[in-house]
Amino acid sequence: MKKKYIIFVWIFVIIITGILFAWWWTSEDANSRTRTSEERKSEAYSGWLKTEYLNYFEIEEGFHIIDNFRASGAQLDFIIYDIQPIDENEWGFHLAIVVIKDGEVFDVIYNRDRWSGNINILEIDVNFDGNMDVIIFMGYMGTQGARTYEIHLQRDDGFSSDPIWISNPILDVENQLILTSHRNAAWSHSRFIYRFIGDELIAVEHLLTEIVRSEEEETSDQYLWYHTILVDGEWQVRESYVTTEGYGYHPDNYWREYWSGDRWQQDSWGSYNLINEAN
Repeated sequence: MKKKYIIFVWIFVIIITGILFAWWWTSEDANSRTRTSEERKSEAYSGWLKTEYLNYFEIEEGFHIIDNFRASGAQLDFIIYDIQPIDENEWGFHLAIVVIKDGEVFDVIYNRDRWSGNINILEIDVNFDGNMDVIIFMGYMGTQGARTYEIHLQRDDGFSSDPIWISNPILDVENQLILTSHRNAAWSHSRFIYRFIGDELIAVEHLLTEIVRSEEEETSDQYLWYHTILVDGEWQVRESYVTTEGYGYHPDNYWREYWSGDRWQQDSWGSYNLINEAN
């Protein structure tokens, strides 16, 4: 009788222990499920988030840091914070770039207009003054997928407050120019040559090439080369050439090389990439 009683007590203890364990397990699982996405990410990032620079910028309400990393360029060091909406259904890519020069925080570039999830930051002396400037890849614009960049010029006390936007840029270091190209329409393309005058990026030459549709039957379409140049602040026509030979054809080898040569075939600032991270 006594032995049966002991066995009964042990079975009872095991059952109670099992019930308590099941209750604890369910409670922990429920707590885990009810934790917000923000709490889980905060726990995940707490070990490596570079918190010593957070007081240099503010994070807008509804956003949080999802990534951060350090990078070094030729003149500058960078602490880069990738900031995105807490609600994953919302849209918006922000960057806070803490720029360090000579071991001290030099400035903070806060970018709110990027529409690409790909982080691509360049350090280039884009205006040829000896100081490295910061260029941010903003994304691909329009159906043509034009690569769009935001230029921040370096000054003695930080970076210029008004960034410069440019698409499909190529740096012509030899002539200290910036070349750009874009499509106006399927039958029309533009090439621009820019030069920095002080802090201002000025277009100094423009080539328009497009198909001029013929309204007469059995008459071939014509192809236009329309070259204008900036002289004393006014645009002047340097050459207007129409041909039926083909799109972009020009009889002068010099002009074909000038507007379609090797300097226009370079990778769009790709060789200058400092950071290129897909998130």
